[in-house]
Amino acid sequence: MFAVSVRSLAKNYGSKPALAGVDLEIAPGAIFGLVGPNGAGKTTLLSILAGLKAPTSGTFSLGPDGTGIGFMPDTPTYYPWLTGPELLDYAARLRSIKIDDSEISWRMAQVGLSQVGPGDQTKIGDYSRGMRQRLAMAATLLGDPPVLLLDEPCSALDPAGRVEVLDIISSLAGRATVIFSTHLLSDVERVCDSVAMLDRGRVIMAGPIEAIRQYGAAPGFRLALDFDDQGLIAEISRYPWFAGVVAGKPGYYTVTVTDFETARRDLLQLIVTRSVPLIEFARADPSLEEVFLKVLAPR
Repeated sequence: MFAVSVRSLAKNYGSKPALAGVDLEIAPGAIFGLVGPNGAGKTTLLSILAGLKAPTSGTFSLGPDGTGIGFMPDTPTYYPWLTGPELLDYAARLRSIKIDDSEISWRMAQVGLSQVGPGDQTKIGDYSRGMRQRLAMAATLLGDPPVLLLDEPCSALDPAGRVEVLDIISSLAGRATVIFSTHLLSDVERVCDSVAMLDRGRVIMAGPIEAIRQYGAAPGFRLALDFDDQGLIAEISRYPWFAGVVAGKPGYYTVTVTDFETARRDLLQLIVTRSVPLIEFARADPSLEEVFLKVLAPR
């Protein structure tokens, strides 16, 4: 049983396809990232799942009965004459959710708006974009919906605010199924267990984060030495498994290899034999950004 299932989903705007046969299956309780360049179809996909747009063709299902969805748009817009607490009360009434002043205060504090309480008279029209983004997250979480669709939830936040919102998303793992789109692949790596890469309305790659990281990327090791040891690097380059090396600051190297297990054994033996003053020896996994750029490279 999947919390979200998408089959051959397509959406055309006139003669222009925004989605061209998207297939996805997302497990209950997963934190799922959607990444892709501008115009890839991320917002269109989330809008269809939220029921705000109709697909041209294809099918999708959300949860066992299709109920309990929270949707946060990329640019939330609210009545500017309402206060934040009034907006939450209004949103709760629209969804037939009972809410009191104590929960409003808690929801505000949950998203970093602890300075905004039930008695605050600041109008949403006077909120910064980041404050509106936080308020949108609070409204989306009302009623603890089992499926959350978040379109660029951190786009207007400063680094501290982004960490706070990502921590909220991470805390939902296992309790809600979260799909969120973002341009920041580091955010996906921080909180997601699975990801889909979209380009021109198609899913070009999808799966667990660890599996995606390994796509077409040579395994390797990070070496940090107490001093720059060019002799060690020269000796490493003579091994048959050696694929390349990237130097950082003096003494810091990333060595890519063709045979991970053999290279690990040989490297450890070499380091011991040479009595290398080692600071770090660790596996160097490729980042999502490296995979993303490789997959989207012109062919």
